[in-house]
Amino acid sequence: MLPNLFQRKPRNPGVLGISISDEGVALAHVRREVGGPPRLLRAEFQPLGPGEHASEVLRTRLRQLDLEHVPVATALSPGEFTLQMVPAPEVPPEERCQAVRWRLRDTLPYDVEEAVVDVFDIPPEALRSATPMLYAVVAPRWAVQARIELLEDAGANLQYIDIPEMAQRNITALLPEDAQGLAGLSFSRETGLLTLTRQGTLYLARELEQGEQILIPVPERLEATHGLTLEGPAPELQRALDSIVLEVQRSLDYYESHFTLPPIQRLAAGGRFREMPGLAEALENQLGLTIHEIDFNSLLASDSPLDASLQARCHQAIGLALRDEAA
Repeated sequence: MLPNLFQRKPRNPGVLGISISDEGVALAHVRREVGGPPRLLRAEFQPLGPGEHASEVLRTRLRQLDLEHVPVATALSPGEFTLQMVPAPEVPPEERCQAVRWRLRDTLPYDVEEAVVDVFDIPPEALRSATPMLYAVVAPRWAVQARIELLEDAGANLQYIDIPEMAQRNITALLPEDAQGLAGLSFSRETGLLTLTRQGTLYLARELEQGEQILIPVPERLEATHGLTLEGPAPELQRALDSIVLEVQRSLDYYESHFTLPPIQRLAAGGRFREMPGLAEALENQLGLTIHEIDFNSLLASDSPLDASLQARCHQAIGLALRDEAA
């Protein structure tokens, strides 16, 4: 049978963000449109059952949804890369990655030849130091290759491998508060992510040791109290809250001491933030931050609203899909 030569793919297919975790696969298809907000064409989460593999689940959905041609952006997982601020080498732009690779050769726990390196700039006018700096993303080749193979096995049109920090930057860049500087905060099951951005530029990022499994009460804990309201958070939760507040404070202090930028006074929180008892109050009362909860229904055009649960599941995938295709 001859192929349908008259079936044309859309000129602006957008970007399909794919986020993969042990729990499942999140998809978000976003298209940038002239004169309006980005349009969210689809967002969904496919849980992984016992014995199921992400590539198989993903392959099935891409075929069912006819998304195999759409450019895909995915991200490495925490622990598969490092993000480091380093002095900018005095070499032509096309040679910076190689120069940074050799500069870091004695700090890597693996052979420098196995390192995949990418860099992005820090505006020099924002630095208090006279030494130009940049951020280097460094990952072992095996981690990058494993992600490539997973997406290729699924039949995805993989174009971009990013990091969670940049995905979160893409989201906070849509908020008007980003013009004056904005902290972004989100959580996965195991960890959290704090970013400090201004006018679409990522200035600082910190991985947090606390995740949803500590910060969100589970039904078993509620049953143990027989439905009674406890006076204050449990000790484990209180330690987690204190640690997060301290890390946010340290990051804000670092931002103010290293960059010639106004202090950040607003924080945008995504995911299941509203389900975390005491966190918003701690950040507001102890750090004086104004909290803004991210709602993709107000940031993106869409034919149907996303409930809070799906927004949390697809937070990173949406951020990946918001990648600037010209970048």
